[in-house]
Amino acid sequence: LGGTLTGIYVKNGQYVKKGTILARVDETSAKSLHDAALATLNQAEDGYRRLKQVHEEGGISEVRWVQMETDLEKARQSEITTRKHLNECTLRAPQDGYISMDEHSTGETLPPSTPFCHIIDMGKMVVEFSVPEKEIGIIQIGDKAEATFPGLNNKTKTIEIIDKSFVSNPFGHTYTIK
Repeated sequence: LGGTLTGIYVKNGQYVKKGTILARVDETSAKSLHDAALATLNQAEDGYRRLKQVHEEGGISEVRWVQMETDLEKARQSEITTRKHLNECTLRAPQDGYISMDEHSTGETLPPSTPFCHIIDMGKMVVEFSVPEKEIGIIQIGDKAEATFPGLNNKTKTIEIIDKSFVSNPFGHTYTIK
């Protein structure tokens, strides 16, 4: 949703478990919207309870009763949506992995739809890199190599070559290793 960062609880390269709190954004407007939706829901539920008995006794039209049910459902959905937005003010890790992120500071405004960080599962990562043409024949599928990841505080990981491919581009040929 975006917003102003009020707390940052992780560092670049840090390992986190799923559910770990990464950061928080200011929840003032989200809380206000949720409070308003909750008040509307309470009002709709009260109106529903009051009219239910009248409806059962035939005191209101079917059209008015359907409108009451519709209003109650709209209020429920609004409360669910605003509660979800309020909960999203606390950014949590969706999976285990290593934090990869740009520098952030409290007070900074995160634009909507912009990731706060990436969480990298080193066990499932595919790394692509270019190799000079005269060295491509040396590398074989199944070979192992050590790779250092600057974005993860220079974490080193043993990788296995799983694919070799040839890519042509306007600047010449590139061999890509995965």
